[in-house]
Amino acid sequence: MIHPERSIGAVTLNVQNLTAVRDFYVHIVGLHVCHASAEGVDLGVASATLVRLRELKHGHSQPKTPGLYHLALRVPQRQALAHWLRHYATRGAPYWQGASDHGVSDALYLTDPEGNGIEIYHDHPRSRWVVDAEGRIMVQLNRLNVDALIQEAPEARWQGLPPQTDMGHIHLTVNSLAAARGFYVALLGFGVKTVHQDSALFVAGGNYHHHIGLNTWRTLGVPPRTAKMYGLAEFVIQLDHAAEHETIRNQLTAANYAFQTAGADTLVWDPSGNCVRIQTISG
Repeated sequence: MIHPERSIGAVTLNVQNLTAVRDFYVHIVGLHVCHASAEGVDLGVASATLVRLRELKHGHSQPKTPGLYHLALRVPQRQALAHWLRHYATRGAPYWQGASDHGVSDALYLTDPEGNGIEIYHDHPRSRWVVDAEGRIMVQLNRLNVDALIQEAPEARWQGLPPQTDMGHIHLTVNSLAAARGFYVALLGFGVKTVHQDSALFVAGGNYHHHIGLNTWRTLGVPPRTAKMYGLAEFVIQLDHAAEHETIRNQLTAANYAFQTAGADTLVWDPSGNCVRIQTISG
């Protein structure tokens, strides 16, 4: 089973304007530059890289294609979310999309300058999560009072996202929910947490509310994405032990599902063409 607390790593995006998108993630989102080259830049907090930007020459955009719905940066507490919101408001709240109280979390939504979705959120205490008799965690859709939230921001000067920030989850668009379920649940070992009207599925390792969201709201039945598209290039799933990694490779092989090895990593594409990099984070 995938490690319950630390399963999603860096998300890599193909971008058209590297400078503009990098500046947005640094000055608006609050990440810092970990590494930069002519081809791209790695952004994160402390020693953790969370977002990788790669400038794609001669790429193309295609509406209603599978890919990234949003990447989700998780901050450690509500006060940190409030602090980010106050900073964001002072910058004019560019590309704002909205806010929700999901019962399990408070979430703020925006996009970057090229339309890649971003969620900044914090989790409610697990004692407040609603879990049904089958063990499924109920994710709700309630209005978040952003005016009340911003009042909780500390007076300290904003200095970027907290060092404990991580990639809490990723939400993808896919062209078939059944095929996505077969891949992420049957082959990669995630557990189903929430299903919404046969158009959205939320899966996780362990007892988290979701590490991966999947929906077909705008992409049902469309062709898979390709490597030359702007937007999602790949995302990382981090496994706790090498034995877990080997189990997944064996399951892919038994299912005759194609994958590649890249050093110690495994590269595999879901049925919608989203690229997954599987890594082991310990021995």
